[in-house]
Amino acid sequence: MKKQILTPKLAQKIQDKIYYDMTDSKKIKIVSQFFVLANALKNSKTILSDESRRTFGNHK
Repeated sequence: MKKQILTPKLAQKIQDKIYYDMTDSKKIKIVSQFFVLANALKNSKTILSDESRRTFGNHK
């Protein structure tokens, strides 16, 4: 078996093939999980920035 160097272009090709071969329900589940994660990160960033603003004036 010939070894291949994994380049970004080859990695994208492999990823596209895997995604193309997936069932629609699996694709929907993955996209849904992505948005749940993105929303959680957005909310945690908001909470962290609110905390830093609140405590910023208290440090002297």
